[in-house]
Amino acid sequence: MMKHWLKALHVQEIWGALCTVHAENGELVDHLQEKIFERELPDQKVIPFSRPPEVEGEAANRAIRFAQMLDVPLYVVHNSWLIHSMKLQEPDARGSVCMVKY
Repeated sequence: MMKHWLKALHVQEIWGALCTVHAENGELVDHLQEKIFERELPDQKVIPFSRPPEVEGEAANRAIRFAQMLDVPLYVVHNSWLIHSMKLQEPDARGSVCMVKY
């Protein structure tokens, strides 16, 4: 998966496009879902417990760092980790840009 993500950012750089990402750590979501199903929680409780804000924050942070290393802009959407989202909007020393939509 990481290889595809890096290739997408590279293609974005070539075409001058803006990459949009809704970031979640899928492996962590899978792990949390397994724990929830073991506890036999009702279906309506699965989503919130399997996707705490940190799941998005970790993945968004990784996406941002990759975009910064490749010096391409990034548009992060639907990031519920408000504290992290505030940090996302600060450009780094090189002027890299990351925009956020809550």
